[in-house]
Amino acid sequence: MQLLYPILAIVGGLVAASSFVVARRPDARPIFDRLAPFQGAIGVAMLVAGILWLLRALPHLGGLMSAAPVTGVVTIASIVTMLGVGLLLGYALVDRYVLSKNAAASAGAEAALRRLVSVQAPLGLATAALGAASIVLCATQPRCGASAQAPTLQTGFESLTPRLVIEPLALHP
Repeated sequence: MQLLYPILAIVGGLVAASSFVVARRPDARPIFDRLAPFQGAIGVAMLVAGILWLLRALPHLGGLMSAAPVTGVVTIASIVTMLGVGLLLGYALVDRYVLSKNAAASAGAEAALRRLVSVQAPLGLATAALGAASIVLCATQPRCGASAQAPTLQTGFESLTPRLVIEPLALHP
């Protein structure tokens, strides 16, 4: 679950920066053409994942910033850029299904979208880079992703468990 957010950030960031990537690598156009129909869904997924990531990280940010400041800064920056790119990519779906009932919320989201469109490619690249940095930082943590060990079950009755002690037999001639 911890790797889902950074992977989604990388995919969404690259989709947001697709015009920049295709300008540099024209052979990448078919990949982005296949992802284009899913741009809105990727954006909504990024918005939801960004909100969930924020809610999961918020109680731990103080300790994280004092124990591992680089990880804390990367986490905060990843969440902020993920929410921005999610709004950019998923605005059409969010406006149609959520904001259409509230004119004030729709106008506020439209204003935020206008500010973000001018920086879509750099924001997408930053989101992808921060997602990659999150994966690297996660891989260096002992309790991250698939490398985390399952906790052992403590029942409280460990002291009552009989222990078999085998002593070597002393053979006397």
